[in-house]
Amino acid sequence: MKNSLTILVLRCLVFAVLAVATVVSNRANAQQIAQGAVSLSIQAYSWQNIAVTSATCGVTISVFDNVTLASFINSVTVDANTQQSGLITCTVLVPYYWSLSSLNSTISVGYSVEALSNTAASKSTSGSAGSIPASQTGVTSKNVVTVF
Repeated sequence: MKNSLTILVLRCLVFAVLAVATVVSNRANAQQIAQGAVSLSIQAYSWQNIAVTSATCGVTISVFDNVTLASFINSVTVDANTQQSGLITCTVLVPYYWSLSSLNSTISVGYSVEALSNTAASKSTSGSAGSIPASQTGVTSKNVVTVF
């Protein structure tokens, strides 16, 4: 009886140790939520002063999770708000909701502008609008002034 009780207690202890080890392991990889939006206002000037007939603006945000090796990318493209004398203005809002292993990453912000006219071929420009911390919440506003 004493041996049976000892074996039962040992089995319970082994199970308890395994259960605790599993919980600790899962907590080490706990997911953090990066949630918010980037609002990018773009002003693009034509150095050739072309008469723009239509234009689009695009914004892409991305982050790389160094632990899971996963990339997260969100993109939004909108029609230009105004087109006057070769000036294009756009405001693009890109929401994000990503599950990351850590909020210590940075979210890269890139943009593109494409303009069309009746008299010239399409013109475009693109570039970086910097980055924001993944821990940032709410709407982060940024501005870009560029030439195409």
